[in-house]
Amino acid sequence: MNAEETLQEWFPLSFQAYLKQDWPNAVLHMGRPLVVWRSAEGTWFAQDDMCPHKLAPLSDGSITATGDAIRCSLHGWQFQGCGTCSMIPSLPANASIPGNKKYAVRSFPIRQRGDCLWIWMDPSVPPDENHPRMQDASWELKNGYQRELPYSWDFLFENILDPTHVAYAHCGVGKEFNRTEVDDIRENHVTNLQTRSNNLGVQLKFDRTINGRTANETWDFLYPGVWFLRRNTSETGPAGVIVASPIDTNRVRIMSGQYNPNPPPETKKKQSWKAKLQRQIFTVVFHRSLNKFFNSDAFLLRYPQDLIAAACSENSNPLSHYELASPADQGTVAFRRWHRQRLGGKLPMANPSLLPKIPRQIHCRTHGRTTQQQHYYDTTTGGGFLGTAYAILQQLFASISHGTTGQCGIGSSGSFGGSKVVAGS
Repeated sequence: MNAEETLQEWFPLSFQAYLKQDWPNAVLHMGRPLVVWRSAEGTWFAQDDMCPHKLAPLSDGSITATGDAIRCSLHGWQFQGCGTCSMIPSLPANASIPGNKKYAVRSFPIRQRGDCLWIWMDPSVPPDENHPRMQDASWELKNGYQRELPYSWDFLFENILDPTHVAYAHCGVGKEFNRTEVDDIRENHVTNLQTRSNNLGVQLKFDRTINGRTANETWDFLYPGVWFLRRNTSETGPAGVIVASPIDTNRVRIMSGQYNPNPPPETKKKQSWKAKLQRQIFTVVFHRSLNKFFNSDAFLLRYPQDLIAAACSENSNPLSHYELASPADQGTVAFRRWHRQRLGGKLPMANPSLLPKIPRQIHCRTHGRTTQQQHYYDTTTGGGFLGTAYAILQQLFASISHGTTGQCGIGSSGSFGGSKVVAGS
């Protein structure tokens, strides 16, 4: 499969609650700097984060008062959601805007399903509007957990499809994994593991015993980045859902939301301040626990990735470096073989020359607004009770101010696939 065909998919981009609703957002996706913004009508757009005039980042600009275009902060050029240039202030009053495509910005189709935004990364081909993720109501994921992790997309899913690492790598994270003796850990073992794969992804089926109780589990990975966990085939719907997409070759954005196979009719109810407070308390506690979970094996995954990259080309098959002795390693083998056959061993990334070379530790000039958002991890880790309380109050104030109940003002691990920016005075 060539690089263009691998891009002809709906990639998960972000939960909308992690993006500013009235200001451009700088988002790095598959090594490509994007600007993601929302029109006054509530439609989301994604474009190359680069004004064609003098290459200034559009994410440092603003949305027009009418809410139907994005304005470059360098010379005021304006671009509609389709990418067409609609305003060049320096042109004479009687001059028309050149219709040449070179004056437009490249736009990428983006769709909102529930609270999750999905992006089509090959705008030269019409997006597949009949794709299950665009048609099936059960894909309307609700706002949940989101952050970036310091290792690649393929190492994330290789690890997710390795069921036996959990009791060791995440030992002590929660009650289910609170084991210190090897014999106790061995109770959490996997048997009868079977794998199968096709062009769409990889599936694992196995029996897992935890504290003397055995359950049948099915794990599904679907390209370009969806993982389902189902326990006991008689149950309806997955017990866990993770979607993820690559930021660049060394980072991945991970999202975990509420997946409902039988969504009820949507009803809009105005929430009381008590309901908002309860939601924010749950959100902060939920984020703290998941941050602890993913932090516990982050180094263990980035370390082998760097070793393999240093030893040979980035397209090397990690299986040639591993010594796999257990039947439980079948998931690792199945994913890596699929990864090589389906993607040629790597995902296509944008040209590194497109990436900004200077740090964006600068003050935002426009209304003192920040062009990046801050992750819960920055405000809740190490703060104990006071840190948690402060984070809850922050998010409650944001939700009331914006009239939302999602996690407003939350980004990914200090920066959203870019660099940190601090507000001006």
